[in-house]
Amino acid sequence: MVDEFAPIIEEIDFALEELAALRASGPNFTIVHRFRAAGTNCAPGEEVALVSLGYGSRTIPLRLALALRIFFEYLARHRHISQSAAQIEAGPRWTYENRP
Repeated sequence: MVDEFAPIIEEIDFALEELAALRASGPNFTIVHRFRAAGTNCAPGEEVALVSLGYGSRTIPLRLALALRIFFEYLARHRHISQSAAQIEAGPRWTYENRP
């Protein structure tokens, strides 16, 4: 009788381990750039091609318009700097208007 519940117990153990890992590291976002120059990291002029949410062992692509992907990427780059609403509003526009 114990053997018939073994797959269920394994599945519950896996779910509990995944939950513990998620609590430890939390969900995360991945930002993918396109048209990147070789040997560089995230330079002006690159396209923010994709933003995805990593949750446990799953990756979920977020269907965002280009303006929202740019905004998301701006917030991610400046996450450690406190900014006013006016700075947040002006930041992505200034960055993309002044790119080389």
